Amino acid sequence: MRYYWDREKGSNMEKSISSTYDFSKGKRGSVVPIPSGKTRITIRLDNEVLDWFRSRVDEKGGGSYQTMINDALKEYVRRGGEPLESFIRRIMKDELTSILETAHLLRSPKNIKRLLSALERVRKEPVIPQNIDDLRKEVGLE
Repeated sequence: MRYYWDREKGSNMEKSISSTYDFSKGKRGSVVPIPSGKTRITIRLDNEVLDWFRSRVDEKGGGSYQTMINDALKEYVRRGGEPLESFIRRIMKDELTSILETAHLLRSPKNIKRLLSALERVRKEPVIPQNIDDLRKEVGLE
């Protein structure tokens, strides 16, 4: 029989768990059923990793750090196991290329006028979202 121990008084409280709770209808295993496509595992992670994910959940105002870890792992798998460093380098290279192309286009005074004119129209008129097919038709590409 197990007893609760009262540390302040230093004596047994003479109250066992088995006499307090009825476990005769208890079932072993998970209380919450595991959704299909999921597997319950035990994994050891560094405290700093858990702290980082938990702090992101707190910043978002709630959620599940376990779901965030799962999403991070799925993203890694989706990228084909590409290391994060090379993934970030590739994105930065693409962004830099885009910026350089924009800078090249803005060397032309005609392109600058067209850009400023388009920005002015957007500020004055409400923008109606379009799908790509409608946009292609509007500009005469189809």
